[in-house]
Amino acid sequence: MVTNGRPPENSDRYSSKLPGLSHLEEAALSIDRRSATLRRALKQVVNAVPAAGTALIRPRTDGTVSWQVEYVGTRRAEMQRWLSAHLDGSLEVAAQALQEKSPYLPDTMPVLLRLHPQTPSWSGLWVLWLFIDLAPTDDEELSSFRRNLEALLEVECKEQLYFRGANTSLDSELRESIANGDCQGLPALLTVARMVTGADLTYWGNVNCDLVQVEWHLGAKRPGFGFELPVGQGVGGRAFDRQEIFQIPDYLNCQYRYPSVSDACDKEEIRSVLAVPIRSSSSNTGAVLYATRRTVAPFSISDRLLLLRLARSVGSVPNGSLASHYSFLSRDESLTKKRSELRQILLHSNDVRDVESWLDGFIKGPAILVDGEGRPYVLNDIDRFERVQRLSSSHKTDSRIISLRRSGVDRRGHLYVWPSISLSPVGWPDFLDDVVTTCNIVIDRMEQVYERLNYQRSRWLKGVIEETTPHSRREGYRLGLPINQGIVWAVAWTRETIQDTEQIRLKSLLEDIALNLMGSPLIFLDDDVGVFLLGRPSCKEPSAVRNELLKVFGPAPLWLVYGTTYDSFDGLKRSLLQATMAVKSARSEENQNYVLEANSMGLDSLLSNPELSDKLDTFAKNLFKPLLAHDSGTGSPLTETLTLVLTLGSVEEAAKRLYVHPNTVRYRVRRAEQILNRTLDSPTDRTALNLAAFVWSRRYANSSGETEPEAT
Repeated sequence: MVTNGRPPENSDRYSSKLPGLSHLEEAALSIDRRSATLRRALKQVVNAVPAAGTALIRPRTDGTVSWQVEYVGTRRAEMQRWLSAHLDGSLEVAAQALQEKSPYLPDTMPVLLRLHPQTPSWSGLWVLWLFIDLAPTDDEELSSFRRNLEALLEVECKEQLYFRGANTSLDSELRESIANGDCQGLPALLTVARMVTGADLTYWGNVNCDLVQVEWHLGAKRPGFGFELPVGQGVGGRAFDRQEIFQIPDYLNCQYRYPSVSDACDKEEIRSVLAVPIRSSSSNTGAVLYATRRTVAPFSISDRLLLLRLARSVGSVPNGSLASHYSFLSRDESLTKKRSELRQILLHSNDVRDVESWLDGFIKGPAILVDGEGRPYVLNDIDRFERVQRLSSSHKTDSRIISLRRSGVDRRGHLYVWPSISLSPVGWPDFLDDVVTTCNIVIDRMEQVYERLNYQRSRWLKGVIEETTPHSRREGYRLGLPINQGIVWAVAWTRETIQDTEQIRLKSLLEDIALNLMGSPLIFLDDDVGVFLLGRPSCKEPSAVRNELLKVFGPAPLWLVYGTTYDSFDGLKRSLLQATMAVKSARSEENQNYVLEANSMGLDSLLSNPELSDKLDTFAKNLFKPLLAHDSGTGSPLTETLTLVLTLGSVEEAAKRLYVHPNTVRYRVRRAEQILNRTLDSPTDRTALNLAAFVWSRRYANSSGETEPEAT
């Protein structure tokens, strides 16, 4: 049972209306009995809805086939075969196929509910075959069961990541060390608890003589964190007294603050708390396992289940306090130190260079992480990677290629190592598993950091252009961007160049290239336009920068516009508009000059200059106003014909575009001159008409080359 003192309005606690939720908790906590308890939960739902049948489709954990199916209901054997035949490697394709009516359940209507756990790659599908003649069940009841199914999927995903699918969350040696009372496994236990729940700070409280004593912790900012708390008081004391999981959404504003404890927790800025009690063989001794966050971010159902499972895997703690000494499983002090270093990287690092550097020192040989396309995650490793491979080939030195693939994630890549020692060190049997887990977590964290920063920069840039973001100047300073003076470069590519599945990885590669070459990040304005904000002129030639970017974009066209300057925050918007409009124009025209200076693009540079663009639009509309009104009233194409003749410079070329005789074009031009009261024989009129025609063709021509007149 989970409590937070008073159930919130949107509580994840179990609904009393729809049965089966307690079985879902049991399924999440036990791998051995999972399928059986899951089927019991689904059966109770079928009986309560009522429905002809229901199926849960989720990723398999053994890697044999893509999906595991649990079906409960009528015609079980036939439905199991029918479901298997309709499942595809893609969940989207499977979902579409399962929308068909099943021939074995003819009087039913399938209701498909997508399951979206916190890990997107571990999505699933829940299907209910409802009787057509019965009213649908309460959506809120189904939503409650659905949230718990998503929690189960999240638990299974993290089992593979952290527990390697084992039924027990801790290995036997760690459990034995805690059972023997020597604290040998507490740091490892707190590490796992922190990882599986996404906590900032985890700690362990021994319970003895009606007192909770916290000494062991992981993630504290200040030395000396700890406290004592009477059983029955505070959060942990109440959790142990009632033998219930206590969840506190915001400790700073909760009713269970205990004087000395709240002081220690407030110094650590603790906000959200999860406390799980652990009994010993004696009723008044045991422990409390805590997971906490420094933001108001309540723990999810899956977080609670995983922490509860971890606590249960400890078993029964010994009577009395655990001894205050600590040692690793290995008696080798150097190995102990190395394991501790790797754990710190796992917990805190967002840079794969930390993993590579640590491995270089441990295996006494090179270690390089590459992505799914074989590109090193660290840009500076490209030459090193090629050099080491050549040397390895010439000296016949074997390398080890270790897959980083996780279930459902194929793009992660590999770890290349050239070790001088055994990769199964004595005293560290799970060395490679620990390294792979660390690599994946660090890469995840690195991509999350990049994605968050890129989002902040992009949002700020759009806010500057659209003038929708308050405090833009202050936000620009915070992001470290040159906002008062600098130069804008813009690049554009086709949307097909970067696939959705590669966006984060490729954008982070571009970020590395940009920082190395320009000392400035490439800020993504849209999915197909990026901007450099340079505080000073670049020492790199624009063509050289484009060549480096093509290493990621190529083979694909890439346009680069450079040279728009600004000397104030207000001027920044004008420069951004000028550069981005110019590069988009070059792309839309498929300009074969891929590197362009903003101020050398001829008349196009006038239209991309925000100070002139609106004025030119107004000029063209006013000049053509009588002609547009005539075309609008009669349906004639005089504006289109005149602008084509003027922009192409040839009556014959315009006639070919319009599929008419040249004499027809000449007649239309003379008629347009009469309506506009202007003549092409006059140098002044011809200059004005040429400029207006150019603006009109660029602004209002559709993809076929025809103009879209608008009478005003």
